[in-house]
Order: sequence, then structure tokens, then C-alpha cells
Amino acid sequence: QLSHDFLVGSLRDWLTQKQRETLRGRAQLVLAERADMWATRQEQKQLPSLLEWARIALWTKPAERSDREQKVVRAATRKHARNLLTSALMTAILSVGAWWLRSEMNRRHQDELASAQISSLLAADIEEVPGLLDELPELSESSVASLRKTLKTEDEQSPAAIYASLALLPHDRTQETFLIDRAIESEPTEVQLISQRLLKADIRPSRDLWDTIDARATAAPQRLRTLGVLAQTDPGNDRWPASAQFVAQQVVTEPTLQAVKWSTLLQPVAASLQSPLVAVFQDEGRAVEERTNAVIVLAEQNKDDPEFLTELIADTNPLQFAVV
Repeated sequence: QLSHDFLVGSLRDWLTQKQRETLRGRAQLVLAERADMWATRQEQKQLPSLLEWARIALWTKPAERSDREQKVVRAATRKHARNLLTSALMTAILSVGAWWLRSEMNRRHQDELASAQISSLLAADIEEVPGLLDELPELSESSVASLRKTLKTEDEQSPAAIYASLALLPHDRTQETFLIDRAIESEPTEVQLISQRLLKADIRPSRDLWDTIDARATAAPQRLRTLGVLAQTDPGNDRWPASAQFVAQQVVTEPTLQAVKWSTLLQPVAASLQSPLVAVFQDEGRAVEERTNAVIVLAEQNKDDPEFLTELIADTNPLQFAVV
């Protein structure tokens, strides 16, 4: 009996030692140990860990397992499936939450940036406006609401109202009517700004504006500014030769300080204006200021044509000579 007991224990140790030498054997030992523990006390902590369960599933065959071992494997499978599903669900929730938080923070940052840029735009000098408009980010609903509020609260002819409308123009083409109405009441620099932003938005209101020019009820100052818009948006129209005489007669009556601004605005139609402006300049019956304004516009629009300027100089008085 003593020899039997000694041999059985030694043989068991030897077999166990041999099993520990292989992955399959170690998995079988863990399964047997966990099956014994589960049979004694069916508590969750007695089940194989996730790593142990994975090793058991990989290295042991269901047909070779005992009933007790099969029960513990099934229980461990249900436990880890629930845990993995819960972990996956929590990961998805956390990922969606993190994505939403980042999106919300980015949206708020963009709104704050746009708000600061809009504030700078509304208070800017007119020379700065084109650059600020080009730098504006995509307008959010809050930015659009802020600009519309400015349009409602500011005087329609104020720079802030015009700049707010220009900012809305790429997103709201109905601003065209408001801007055209402002242009025909504005100074040449504002007329040029509005015209160029209409072009940038691919809006060419030529047909309606030419109809306005033909309307007898249109006052001369508004007609001149309408033609200023057309000089920028439709300089190639074959109706310009017929309108050039009117433009030249009106431009020379504007304040002298505005002459350079008008010359810049009307530069695209300089060729059509040259002859009627020369006629004003050479008309000794016209006021000195009007002839000087004609020289200013001619000199500015033809500054890259030395031959023309040389001919112009020949007929100038000392004041006009200094201008040329």
C-alpha cells in the first residue's frame, strides 16, 4: 500500500510536470483547477480570467473536456461576453462623447474667432475691409444672426451696415439689392468696394442698372454712381460710348479731393472717357476747378501712357502742369 501511494503521487507529479511543459498542457491544468473551484463555490471570481479563458478556448478541445469543465467554460464565456460587450458599449459612448465635446469646443472657438473678426470688420477703415472680408471663416448661425442684427440696428447708410451686408453676401444673395441701393448714395471708394464684392460673389446686376440709367427720373448724382458700379461690373458694354459724355461732365463737378477716387473707380472705362474729358480740359469757358478735375482724372487714368501725357502737358497752365 505504501509503495502504491508513493508511486501514484510520484506519477501524478511527473504527469503534471510534463503537462506544464506545453501550452496545451498548462491550459488543461488551469481548466481542471478552475472546474474544481467552480464546483465547490459558484462565484464569479472562481471563473477563469479573460486571459485564462482565451488560453483554454484556444488550446483545449470541447470533446476532451469533462462535464464540470464544460460548465465552467460556458459560465466564463457568458461572463466575458457580457464584460466585453459592456466595455465596447462604454468605449463607444465615451468616443461619441469625446467627439461631441471636441466638435462643440471647436464650434465655440470658431464662433469666438468669427465674432472678433466681425467686430474688427464693422469698425474697420474702408481700405482694410476687403482683406477682413476675405479672412472671415465660414459663418455660423450665430454669426449670421449677429450680422443681421447689425443691419437692423445701424443706419442703412452707415459703414457698419454696408460691411455687415457685404459679409452676408456670399451666403445671402438677396443682399444685392441693399448694396446697390447703398452704392448709388455713396462715395466712390464705397461704390468701388461694393462693386468688387459683387463681382467676387459672381453677381453682375448690369441689365437692371442700365435700365436705371435710361430712366429719366434718376437724379444725376445717383446716375453717376450707378455708372460707377457699371464701370466695375460691365466695362465692356457697347453702351459706354453714349454714357461717357455724361460721366465726364459730372465727374469734373465733383469736389476736387474726390477726383482721384473717381479716376480709380472709372479706370476700367478710361478709354471711353478720354475724349470727353479732354474736351472739358480744353474748354476755356469751363470753370478752372472743372478743367483741373479733368486733368487730374486724365493724368491718373493715363499715367502709364507717356505719349498722351506729353501731349496733355502742352496745353496745361502752371497748376495743371504740376498735376500732370
